[in-house]
Amino acid sequence: MLDLTDIKILNELQSDGRISIAKLSQKVDISNSSCLRRVKSLEKNGIIEKYTALLSQKKFGITSEIFLLIKMKNQSRKTLEKFQDHIHTLTEVMECFLLSGEFDYLIKLGVKNNENLLAVHNKIAEASDVARINSFFSLQKIIQKTAIPLK
Repeated sequence: MLDLTDIKILNELQSDGRISIAKLSQKVDISNSSCLRRVKSLEKNGIIEKYTALLSQKKFGITSEIFLLIKMKNQSRKTLEKFQDHIHTLTEVMECFLLSGEFDYLIKLGVKNNENLLAVHNKIAEASDVARINSFFSLQKIIQKTAIPLK
């Protein structure tokens, strides 16, 4: 069970994952040792899964985000597992979701240009049991959040 101090710690870490324990403890108004103990406990209990850096896609030549809706020929576990294994090999896949409803997958791609998109599209289309791919180009990113809203 998280208390208010844990929530304050998590909010600060979501804002700046590189914050020092000394500065974090000041912001949440607890001792350094108590703060470190709480952070280690949050990590041990899987509340904090990992720390990461968000990189500029543009600095690495990724100019477009494309969303693909994938319809499979069938939804057997073997088919889905085989497709998911295939998707894991494609470095351009930024996110992939198994869906309910008309389509089976929603995939977010980060691509450098149309040739890159075509190559990835073809690799996905060539996967066995893919029935249909609908592609959508992102015109503008309106909101991007990485933080989970906490009280």
